[in-house]
Amino acid sequence: WYQRRVHGDRLIGLLSKMAEFEARADSAEKKICELYSRFSKLESSFGCRAAQGQPIDFNAEFKLPFLQELKQLRDSLAQENEEAEKLKSENAKLKAENAKLEYRVNILVRSLEAEEQKNTKASTN
Repeated sequence: WYQRRVHGDRLIGLLSKMAEFEARADSAEKKICELYSRFSKLESSFGCRAAQGQPIDFNAEFKLPFLQELKQLRDSLAQENEEAEKLKSENAKLKAENAKLEYRVNILVRSLEAEEQKNTKASTN
């Protein structure tokens, strides 16, 4: 009885490992199909020249244009960062100026209120 149980447990363990292996194999097959599809697309875009025996220069046809576009994007990003920094400094200056003007307005309002109170006291007397 004990041997049957141990043998059954081993069988169950092997079956679960087999299921895991099968799942990994299915996943690998899907990845292979996806890569084959992507390769077929690349091959079809470069296939005419390859079929004619002409070498395919991936540097000239893929890397260089891609790198040039990345460089342009980096340059435009640097310009936009410079502009953003300028706007931040301008914003800080404007906030400081606004605070000064608000302070002056408050002083003028208090002065005006004080004058009005003097005038109302003088007119009631």
